[in-house]
Amino acid sequence: MISPPPPTSTRLATGDQVEFTLSVDDQTCATADVPAIDSVMGVNYVDATAPTYYQGHPPSTAAVAPSLDTAACNTFEYWALARDASIVFADEAYSGFGSWNPQVTGTFAPPAPMGPTSSLLSWTFAFPATATGAWTATIQPEDMAGNMWPGVDHFRNAVNVVPAELEDCADFSDVAGNDNEVYIRYLASLGLISGFADGSFGPDSTLTRAEAATLIEISNGYDDTMLPTSAPAGCDFTDVAASDWFAGWVWQACDDGLMNGVGGGLFDPNNLLTRGQVVTILNNVATSYFANPVPFGGYIDTSNVLLSTFFLPAYPYGGYGYRTAAWTDVSVGAFYAVPVQKAYGWGVAEGTSDTTFSPDQAATRGEFAKMLYRALSIIS
Repeated sequence: MISPPPPTSTRLATGDQVEFTLSVDDQTCATADVPAIDSVMGVNYVDATAPTYYQGHPPSTAAVAPSLDTAACNTFEYWALARDASIVFADEAYSGFGSWNPQVTGTFAPPAPMGPTSSLLSWTFAFPATATGAWTATIQPEDMAGNMWPGVDHFRNAVNVVPAELEDCADFSDVAGNDNEVYIRYLASLGLISGFADGSFGPDSTLTRAEAATLIEISNGYDDTMLPTSAPAGCDFTDVAASDWFAGWVWQACDDGLMNGVGGGLFDPNNLLTRGQVVTILNNVATSYFANPVPFGGYIDTSNVLLSTFFLPAYPYGGYGYRTAAWTDVSVGAFYAVPVQKAYGWGVAEGTSDTTFSPDQAATRGEFAKMLYRALSIIS
């Protein structure tokens, strides 16, 4: 027996907690499955709202549509992240995310999306050379209670395939089949990362702090003709000489507030960059931008995840993003603790398992490419 709904003046609203008692009359309902006890208490929440979410398009410096709808080469990722919970009461358990309901129309059959198996949708497309005409891709998030976003959202809205999208993305001899292949090849096509003289990229190799400074400042719109030739104030590291190939990049990253030294007047340029340091750099980019809102330029100075949502405290869930995890290897007081939460929460970084982030593990070049692609993805 379920009690009738309350009067209109006290009708329940989304987020309200409901306690209920379910009683079974085994005389009237002789064939019913009777619980071990004939009175069962339960608690649930009212869920009458669709999931909240955002979408990530491939990195671009384009400012207006339809340019944002096209890709730089023929293989790229659309992705989205959603949460089915109250914006005000972030920890409440609602019905749970159900489906992205992805739809595609066009002149060729695209591959099936890799999701949705959770609230993160990773949707990779590879345009064949025969692709022509207008193409549309949409999502319409829905939760397990059947609450659906009121209208479809477009990744692309009837935009014609352009010649650049039929060209193969930059390629390397050792990235085929790698988990991060799509990110590596796309960023290389944009000129944001590069491989080695022998034609390889080394996706599973590590990278140094000096290399990271270079890559992040290239994304910032710099080239080697724009770099300082001597150390700016506060960036005179004893282990960075003017004759070092990375000197200007390290000095610029330091002067912009994107990378700091390791203490004792050292930058430690040749030491390996860790996963915790990668997300800390991204945190520095976002916080430096808002502390000093002079546009950096390049791919960072766009409506991307990094600057549009990544670390804004005004956004839902205190700026920590749409998902959380209980990392067993991220201590509260660690310098990377907050950046790890934010990078994972906004979909920029993944853990190494369900319970570990491995912040002190050296980042691979492929992992760095994925984080950079996601951070620079255009938000709509």
